[in-house]
Formats: sequence, C-alpha cells, structure tokens
Amino acid sequence: MGCVWIQRAMLLLVVAALSLSASAEGATFAGFWKSNCTDAFGIQIKPGNDKLWSVSFCGPGGCFPPGQWMPNTTITTDPSYKVIDERTLEIKGTRYTKCSDDTNPKLDYSTMKDRPAPQITYADPAVGLPDYEKNPPFTNHDPRTIATIGEIIASAKPSLSGCVSGSVRVWKDWNVKIYSNICDKAVLKDLRTLVGGLAPALDQSHLSLWLVSLDVGKPPVLLVNHMDVTPTVTSPYPFLNLWRLRIDGDSYSVRHAGAFLNGRIRAVRPFGEQTGRQVVFVQHVSCMECEPTVYITPIDFEAEGDAKPYEFTYSERHDSFDATLEYELPGMGHTVDATVETRLLPPSSGGPHLLQFFHMLEKDQSDEW
Repeated sequence: MGCVWIQRAMLLLVVAALSLSASAEGATFAGFWKSNCTDAFGIQIKPGNDKLWSVSFCGPGGCFPPGQWMPNTTITTDPSYKVIDERTLEIKGTRYTKCSDDTNPKLDYSTMKDRPAPQITYADPAVGLPDYEKNPPFTNHDPRTIATIGEIIASAKPSLSGCVSGSVRVWKDWNVKIYSNICDKAVLKDLRTLVGGLAPALDQSHLSLWLVSLDVGKPPVLLVNHMDVTPTVTSPYPFLNLWRLRIDGDSYSVRHAGAFLNGRIRAVRPFGEQTGRQVVFVQHVSCMECEPTVYITPIDFEAEGDAKPYEFTYSERHDSFDATLEYELPGMGHTVDATVETRLLPPSSGGPHLLQFFHMLEKDQSDEW
C-alpha cells in the first residue's frame, strides 16, 4: 500500500476544546471563574439558550461541550449555586472568583508556577465495541437472498449528491445522522432488510448502504455502513464500521474496515497509484467531548489480499506513518492553529498523489505546503 509524505511542522498536545455558543439577558455572570486566579483551569460562564447560563469546566485544551459538565442554569434560583457577590460564586460547595470578563482567556500551566498540573486520565471510547475481525457478522449465505440483492444492485441508480438515510440515537437527545447514496426509500428499505438478513448480528436501523463502482471492469458493490454505539451508560460513543459487499451470482464476499469515531463516507474517487480504481474516503474525528481534529482515511477496498488504508506522515524523517490525514484542525493548543486545504491529484505510478496547504493563523508562523 502506498505511503504519502506531507511536510509540515505541527504541535501535538493531548487535551481538546469546544467553544460554546449562547445569548441571554444580563451579563453579570459572564466571564471566567477560578478557585485561584493563577490556575490554568476553571469555569467558563456564558449566556445560554432560553435566558439560561452555560457553565463549563475548561483547561488549556478547551472546554466541555455545552450542558455536559453542568446543565444550563438560572444560577440565581439553582440550588447547586450560591451567589456570594457579583464576583464570587459557590458551585456545589466550591467557591470560585470571577478572574476575567473574557469567557475564553488563554490557559497555560506555566501560570501555576511550582504547583503541579492536575493528573488527567482518558477513557478509551472504543471499549465495548464488537470485534468484527474475530466475529464477522456476515454469517448467512442463503442463495435466494444473495441473488435478490444482486438483482437490485443491477437496477438501482445511486444519487450523485447522497442523502440522509436515518439517524442513530447515541444518548438522550444526542442522535447522529447516517448517510446513503441510494435515495429511493423503497429500494433502500428492501436492500437494508436483505443485507440485514445476511448479517443478523447487525442492527438494521443502524445500517446505511452505498452503491459504488470501485474497480473498472467489475460490477458495482455495496458499501455496508453500520453505526455501532459503545455500551457504556455514561459516555456512549458512535463508531462507523464498513464492509465492501460484492455479489457474485448466488455467493458473496466481504471486506471490513473500521471502526471510525463518528465516521461517515466523505467521498469515493480515484486516488493513489492505481488508475481505474476508486478509493473510499472516510471522515472521522479524534474525540467527541472536545473540539476535535477531523481526519480523513482513504481505504482501498480492492487492494491485494484485503481492504487497506493509505498511510501518511508529517515527519521529515519518515520514521512513522499513520492512516489518518488531517482535514480540519481545531488549534486551541493541541494542534497548530491553521486552516487546511487538501487537494487530490490524478492517480499516477510516480506521484505526487496529494497536496495540502496549511494557512497558519498565528502571526509568527508562515503558511506551509
């Protein structure tokens, strides 16, 4: 599988960020509150929806998403809060001082001098996902079902723009959309039922399907998308798994790729060194409870032996490669603060295959290709 080298300086930190939005009457509480004004972390209070206040814990990497650390609140009538004065609050018994009217001050552990930074641990969001490599879900090989799927594939017409084919509930009011390029609802429903029959372990309501031609001279295939939700009660996460389903008469073959956090198919188009072949570009993210880095992973489902991702490096030494191509950068202290433009070049044996332009937003940094 090909590897692509992209030269760029980058800064990696661990924690991520999410900016909050809001509006409310009166800005008395708006600002940044800390137990100690030299702390590198504290409480962001901003106007929220319906005349409530948005209250989030923040550190150098960013803030919790709206409503996750504390629900939006009136503050003055909420028993979790005690207003001491305009610049002093108690939140669940802990006293905070309004250190800044700025709701997004720069947070840096250097302000804490000799005080140790807090120890932060991170849970693996993929814990509890099915292991589809050990336990493939496609277990039914009924010839009639397979032949019927093949007949529908032969007559179905994919949409050029694609469409939303449903949504998957992750937690409470959090739903993620799933997408398809088969926008005829009746056709999609029939295919979903039939494919679900081949893979009874998959939840049909979590399935979406794409009809694509991946290799010149071969019939179209189905890209089966299944959004898995991790089973944890307090922090479930959505992960996309993909299978290339190729029908051959009354039999079929599958190839798997995944799982991708909050993933979706971004594009299917030519790429790399193979002419006459299309690659599946999957968009996914680094985290959910943060302002994430958005990645793209190109997958060659027709590669020799099995589905394989293309790998990239930003290292001048070429000492490490990864299947994640940076697509959008949040900055906020854990990546370079830049906008990214990605250009795919026509497939060729010699390359280059891809160019990226990083427009640096910091004044002391120059733009890079």
